[in-house]
Amino acid sequence: MLHAIDRPRAFPCGPEGPPRNPSGIPGLLWAALAAALLVCGTAMASAAEKGTRIIRVFGPADTGAPVQSWESVEDPRGVVYVANLSGVLEFDGVKWRQIPTPNGSAVYSLAVSASGRVAVGAFGELGYLAPDETHTLRYVSLLDRLPKALQPLPEIRGTFATAEGFVFVSESHAFLWDEASGTSVKVLPAPAGDAFQKAFLVNGQVVFVTREGLLRLTHGTLEPLPGDRLPGRALVALLPVARGAGSESGKPEGTLLAADPQQGLLLLEGGRGTPVAPETSRWLVASEVALGLALPDGRFLFTTRRAGFAILKSDLTIDELFDADSGLPDPDVFSARLARDGALWLILRSSGLARLDLGTRVTQFDERNGLRGNVLGVARHKGRLFAGSSAGLFVWVPAESGRGTFRPVPGAGWAQYTLLVFGDRLLAGSARGVLEVSPEGAIPVAGTEGLRSYALTASRNDPSRVWVGHRDGLLVLKRSGSRIEVEDRLPGVKALVRSIAETSEGELFLGTVFSGVLRISFQPPIRPGPLGKPRVTALGGAEESYVALVDGRLLAASAIGSEGRVHFVDPTSSTLVPENGITGLLRGRYYFSVGEGRPGEIWVNTAPPSLLTRREDGTYRLDDRLLRDAPGRDVQMLVATPDGEMWFGNEEGLFRYDGSGEPPEREAPVPLIRRVEANGRVLYGGDGRIAALERPLAAGAASRMRFECATARFEPRAGIRYRYRLEGADDTWSLPTEEPVREYTNLAEGRYVFRVRAEDTASGSGASGETAIGFRVLPPWYRTWWALLAWALGLGLLVRWGLLLRDRALRQRNADLARRVAERTDELAAAVTELGKARAALEERNRALGEANERLTTLSYRDGLTGVANRRHLDDMLAQEWNRAFRAGTPISFVLADIDHFKKLNDSLGHQEGDVCLRKVAEVLAENARRSGDLAARFGGEEFGVLLPGAPEEAAFQVAETMRARLEALKMPHPASPLGIVTASFGVATFHPRDGGTAQELVASADEALYSAKKAGRNRVC
Repeated sequence: MLHAIDRPRAFPCGPEGPPRNPSGIPGLLWAALAAALLVCGTAMASAAEKGTRIIRVFGPADTGAPVQSWESVEDPRGVVYVANLSGVLEFDGVKWRQIPTPNGSAVYSLAVSASGRVAVGAFGELGYLAPDETHTLRYVSLLDRLPKALQPLPEIRGTFATAEGFVFVSESHAFLWDEASGTSVKVLPAPAGDAFQKAFLVNGQVVFVTREGLLRLTHGTLEPLPGDRLPGRALVALLPVARGAGSESGKPEGTLLAADPQQGLLLLEGGRGTPVAPETSRWLVASEVALGLALPDGRFLFTTRRAGFAILKSDLTIDELFDADSGLPDPDVFSARLARDGALWLILRSSGLARLDLGTRVTQFDERNGLRGNVLGVARHKGRLFAGSSAGLFVWVPAESGRGTFRPVPGAGWAQYTLLVFGDRLLAGSARGVLEVSPEGAIPVAGTEGLRSYALTASRNDPSRVWVGHRDGLLVLKRSGSRIEVEDRLPGVKALVRSIAETSEGELFLGTVFSGVLRISFQPPIRPGPLGKPRVTALGGAEESYVALVDGRLLAASAIGSEGRVHFVDPTSSTLVPENGITGLLRGRYYFSVGEGRPGEIWVNTAPPSLLTRREDGTYRLDDRLLRDAPGRDVQMLVATPDGEMWFGNEEGLFRYDGSGEPPEREAPVPLIRRVEANGRVLYGGDGRIAALERPLAAGAASRMRFECATARFEPRAGIRYRYRLEGADDTWSLPTEEPVREYTNLAEGRYVFRVRAEDTASGSGASGETAIGFRVLPPWYRTWWALLAWALGLGLLVRWGLLLRDRALRQRNADLARRVAERTDELAAAVTELGKARAALEERNRALGEANERLTTLSYRDGLTGVANRRHLDDMLAQEWNRAFRAGTPISFVLADIDHFKKLNDSLGHQEGDVCLRKVAEVLAENARRSGDLAARFGGEEFGVLLPGAPEEAAFQVAETMRARLEALKMPHPASPLGIVTASFGVATFHPRDGGTAQELVASADEALYSAKKAGRNRVC
């Protein structure tokens, strides 16, 4: 078991190291700052083993736009807008959309008002987004409301939403537009001979930085900031710290925190700027500070051009640093914004838009932290963290700077499959035996050398005993004094053991790769002292299985085909009983192991891993969103710690989930209807301001209706399921689906309301509120009221005319009736006869077609001459068995055979005898490839290949030697051979896929061995 993980640390701040205190702030000012902040939250808990955060980057391949962006905002629905070189980018979590400006210029700044209106500042343009006739947001320019003398406009570098309206800022002018009144734009020029160097939104007002000092916009006019005596400051950030008592609401009175690219941090109070936090300031200046952001918890965030971004504590020391070592792909962070869900949106100069969840409980360790390979085991021993992977065993080494790293443990440079804390010892199951581990090195336990050990479990009933699962069964280790030695190799277990669970009743249950679940009962049961006689019983089928004591029960997880199953072991009968509650929640997902977290929690190695939490009624709630952002799919390891942490290992590294406390709750998001199309024509573009389509649809226009939805969730695997109902067509809601699209075809006339709900399956919060949009489909012209009236009049005339003709028609009909009945009877009898013949012919064709298909399938996988598998079948099976051997950690062998002097046989006896020889050789090889999975195939010409999955090298050599001897025993005549009979040479190769190599290299190795056999004199195995 793992122990507690360590606590917060500060990251380095340049050559001087991390800032330790806010020295340099005058006592009274610092007291005021501290009182204003009121200790607004604490820094995120960190640890000595603090990995990198998971950062999701949206580049040009995602957005379909250039990489250069400047700013991002979010409207009240959660839809994100990005100021980009190509215009405005709109992202709802499902799709990106580009909204260009009329002149095709770059957009530099954006702002969103409380009503949801998005204002846009661009090169030579200023305007806003508004819906067109289809309620699709388009750019609307405000240039026509500006004096002609001001055009062309310069760059609009700042856009702000205030109570007075939107404020657009260029270097020479500010423009105020009240969206509510829709009046003309008010022009505010910069002071004579001066310019607007920068502008900030502080406490709801726009504050301008000029060479002469700070100005604020109040009631449509510019006025100096009260008490300002800071001319010539080129500030890049101005953040509120506290408001002055008694000031008018909304005015930026009180203490402000400013960032100067030359001096660093300044505390502004009463018009004076006092340098503060000198160590942090030096780091900000050296890193070229670019932007500042005040966080809701009282901390501050500053981005830089050279070193990523940093989050400062309330005392202005660095709490967290996000740079290349933290997983940030670009150190030049142009801007940052905190989203409603607590995530941070970043604009990276060379990478695009990035999203980082500041509240995530997941951190990652990989090659950036010195950890290589697919992580298979983790343990904490004597305060040190160890991780085992396919690349070896690693130990975490902390550093004074706070940035520790994983380093290889000497003597353990091969695959490590499991770790076990055994009293005061740490044991590792590896590809070369069981190791006793310390940070200084690893030493094999005597008697286990060369034993590929996959599972280590300490006995519950005898604290001195350890069970070792390996590729050929079960080994028992015993601690005697200071020594750990082999006690027994348990007889009767011939299986690859990957997991072990021991019950309090003294029974063992083994999870195997090829033999399902094995139960081992001892007489007497397991207790301290000698082991009793074991009895082995197989439970279930032969599928790959994993056993674990979880949530007070013995569970067995199995991978069956493309999805997993969970059973529990009945304590009275020791039989496997389906656990339908868990299996039902995970239906359709692939997994093969389970693990226990905190009490009442079950973790399952789905992709991403799933957490099942037991409710009071005994059912489980599924949460699969906790590691959605984590990369990788093949989770091989689940390890829990006593303090609520959970460790996961996969091909992308090691992940730590801090499960202390309750998981954050979130409501299911209210879905958005983003687009409605009828026969490919857009009816509604998703601006959110419509409840029903204004124009009814003609009948033909509704033959294909398409509704696209979203939830403004931005995780890679958001766990959102949609339910749909078209009122007027559907009686009930649809089943949950991940597809955000619903289509309907051939709708009849009538009124409809399309409704959509969202469910967050991860949080189990149930269905969200619904979103609806109504529409009406008109009837076709022939069912309109005037058409129905015309049809009625015409029908009356037809009835009258019909009555006149009725009598004559009846008489003629009676006369013809008898004749027609006789004719139809004869025709019917002939038709029945022809139908019977046609049916018999069709059945005969179907039977012949089925037989032909069966022959064709057999021919596609069989060699036409020898009857064994052909090269195509051999290649397919080799690829499948190679992947299976990699996952199971088993060997795979390949034998390549070649008939000696075969060309001379054809030349001396003829090709017919050569064909007879090939068939007899194929029979000998096929007869000796008898195990399940073994395959003999014609490799090409006189060469044959034999695939032996799971066979170690010695067994493969024995099989090849048996084939060679039996072929020689046939004594088939071969006049051109030195021995006078037909013989063959054999090359054998055995690989362990987890140790490296490929299937093609296995075949090449067998070919080299065959060449050696021929070179050594033929008729032998090498």
